[in-house]
Amino acid sequence: MHYAGSRLRALEYLNPSETDVRHLFFNGTQVSLFTPDEVYNYGRDEINWGPAIDQAAAVNLGKSEWLLGFAQEHLDRCSHYRIMFYDYFLDVICENVAAGKGPLFG
Repeated sequence: MHYAGSRLRALEYLNPSETDVRHLFFNGTQVSLFTPDEVYNYGRDEINWGPAIDQAAAVNLGKSEWLLGFAQEHLDRCSHYRIMFYDYFLDVICENVAAGKGPLFG
């Protein structure tokens, strides 16, 4: 992971059925929260993950209740993204997310 100050800027990941590293860039990150899957409450999630539960997935939740719970002066161009990884979830409020193949550095 790469942080600029205390803001998440990028991360590398590996899809469950692949051997090639991929990465995500987060533009204009304002808030990020990692939640381990052991404590994630699927019953309260507004997303019906369905078959994705055993895979990886990303969803743009737009102007969610979580995003609207923050002071809005810097969030007008932001959306709430939820990204499912193998053993944790990432909620991030940012302007956009860009995906790419390969490692971040190298």
